Amino acid sequence: MSMEEAVKLLFHGLSSPELVTDKVRKDTVALAEALGCLPIALQQACTYMRQTKCSAGAYLSRLSKNKTKLLNQKVKHQVDMRSISTYAAFEMSFGKLPDRSQKLLRLLSCFHWAGFPLELINLAADHNFSDYEEAPVQHGDDFRIGKHQLESIFVPKGEWDTTNLDEMIVSLQNYSMVTLVQGVDTLLLQMHTLAHEWVQECIPMDEKHKYQRAAVLLLALGARKERTASTQYLASHVLHMNSLWDCLDVNTATAFGSILFENGLYDGALKLREAVVEELQKALNSKDITLSNSLRSLGLTFSALGKLAEANKLQEEVVKLRKEILGERHPDTIRASISLSNIYSGLWKLKEAEELQEEVLKLSKEVLGAHHPITIAALNNLANSYIRLGKLKEAKVLREEVMRLSKEILGERNTNTIKASNNLALIYSDLGRFNEAESLQKEAVMLNREIMGEHHPHTIATLNNLARIYHKSGKLDEAEALEEEVVKLRKEIQGEQHPLTIRALNTLELTRHRLQQAGKAKGNQVNKLPQ
Repeated sequence: MSMEEAVKLLFHGLSSPELVTDKVRKDTVALAEALGCLPIALQQACTYMRQTKCSAGAYLSRLSKNKTKLLNQKVKHQVDMRSISTYAAFEMSFGKLPDRSQKLLRLLSCFHWAGFPLELINLAADHNFSDYEEAPVQHGDDFRIGKHQLESIFVPKGEWDTTNLDEMIVSLQNYSMVTLVQGVDTLLLQMHTLAHEWVQECIPMDEKHKYQRAAVLLLALGARKERTASTQYLASHVLHMNSLWDCLDVNTATAFGSILFENGLYDGALKLREAVVEELQKALNSKDITLSNSLRSLGLTFSALGKLAEANKLQEEVVKLRKEILGERHPDTIRASISLSNIYSGLWKLKEAEELQEEVLKLSKEVLGAHHPITIAALNNLANSYIRLGKLKEAKVLREEVMRLSKEILGERNTNTIKASNNLALIYSDLGRFNEAESLQKEAVMLNREIMGEHHPHTIATLNNLARIYHKSGKLDEAEALEEEVVKLRKEIQGEQHPLTIRALNTLELTRHRLQQAGKAKGNQVNKLPQ
């Protein structure tokens, strides 16, 4: 039911529907939202308000304090009528589900109620419901409990079969316990908020831990180095489980930190990655390569947050450790050196950055070849330094090569290819090639929105860069519209006091000033026309 229909229905339950003030309307909308526009819950609220003469605001207050009691009350308009409550309807539907479908529903109730990517289950099955991308330490009892529970739901006979999952999903849909919506390259499951709460509350106490561990494991298995169809949908579920963060094992905290980092939620990633490093420093030798990997992840997180001094210190330690343990020519050492050179560039240590980048590029070509993704990354970083050194022509040549190689080797939809497109667009803009810049940047915005999501920092950055291109090419109206969108997104995600938000506001103010000046100039020209 739509919000408009839900509010209209609730108005009928008011004791004085003709006296609808702004406050009454506001309370009624809030009540509809709290009930998730679920028809039976709305009807239950109408009946209760009509019989008790209470207002929408009063019912909302009762609901916040006595939800279970209210939603268990039966809807009954007349004494002899058959009646049913919201929770009784859920219980009736749940009782008709096959056993494994009931288990799946209980598992889903441990996630956020919306946006669960169905592809995550297939991905976990491909990895035997157990194979983490990174496992710095041995798994413990909670891992084994979660694995056993997942297997009891998805592989009860020891063999994965996608059609069994299909059957469970169909049965859940048939009893209106879940709905399916289309995401990007995956279907998304969602439960009604009230059904989600009811299922979670009705998990037997002696089984709650098993379902929680299974949900944590399933989510952690979604953390992969390469983006999957599930990646952009996982962060909301990690955030939903934030009450568990402090008691996560190292392997799961590593996975959750990776999911948040890949989705641009760097503050949460930092908290988890700092905890991982702290635990590993207690458990491992200071020269252990596993610790080095976690230090690098922490350094990348500091860098993403703009805390370059902290990132620089960590990354220098990582490079030193990897040279000692793995040697200079190991791919992981080369990759760490690329990250360090990028930090040098961000700190405006341009000479050190250029020297290190040229050295790393030469080494990467020798060891890995010119077409390896690590070599392409080294090439891109050198181009970035050339930009800061004012070597635009040299940078353009390198960025065109990065773009060509990225498309050829990584594919057009790879996130590194999208970054290459963004970078090339910016240099074309700096060189006055605005049509080419605009075309490339529009494509980067479109792909980032689709693959990374609307609220990812990379998407916002490409949007901001398109506005910058519009500004430079004199399309001030288009620039203003995009800059307003960037400011809105920055405020939502990073907050009003974040440096990037303040910078976006300043840019918008400058564009508006230029528009005002342009308007005055046009006005002056009109005034000077002969009469």
